[in-house]
Amino acid sequence: MAVLNTSPYKTLQEFIDYGKKNPGLLTIGGSGTFSGYHMATLRFEKLSGAKITYVPFTGSAPQMTAFLGGHLNAIFGASDDLTRFRDKLRVLGFATDVRFTGFPDAPTLKEQGIDMAEAVDRGSAVPPKTPDYIIKKLEAAFVETAKHPDVVAEMKRQGFIPIAMGHQESKAYLDKMTAIYKELAAGLKK
Repeated sequence: MAVLNTSPYKTLQEFIDYGKKNPGLLTIGGSGTFSGYHMATLRFEKLSGAKITYVPFTGSAPQMTAFLGGHLNAIFGASDDLTRFRDKLRVLGFATDVRFTGFPDAPTLKEQGIDMAEAVDRGSAVPPKTPDYIIKKLEAAFVETAKHPDVVAEMKRQGFIPIAMGHQESKAYLDKMTAIYKELAAGLKK
């Protein structure tokens, strides 16, 4: 979660306190409705007690344009966007398990009492009933590529957090996040 350098919110706690005292007045922008950014905002609201208005955009470019133009109080942004515009923003907290190496002084949300780790992930999928031998062959190729030192170095240079998961680990991760998101979605008004 980031705010502009000019924001009155210097800390995550100041942001949360304002959101509790002024329900719905804080805005957080993100790419898409029911996207990872939207779900992160819903989780953040639930865990922090702040009431926030989520503003969806059709992608990260319009989201960042609105944010940098001062039309949003904050964003849940991709690490590469935060890295690209680091001189214009202040990170209040990373929704990661450990501090992001690109912003070593920015604490995680967990360090600040919000037990939340979120990611907008990318991956590969195959149709149902794909034979195991094909899954294993594709898995080996994708993991080898994702762990290649040149790929990892370039991902880090661009501001990403490279993570490589195999089939079973990915499935367990998706099952965990699906359960969290189903609970959040069940609480939404129709």
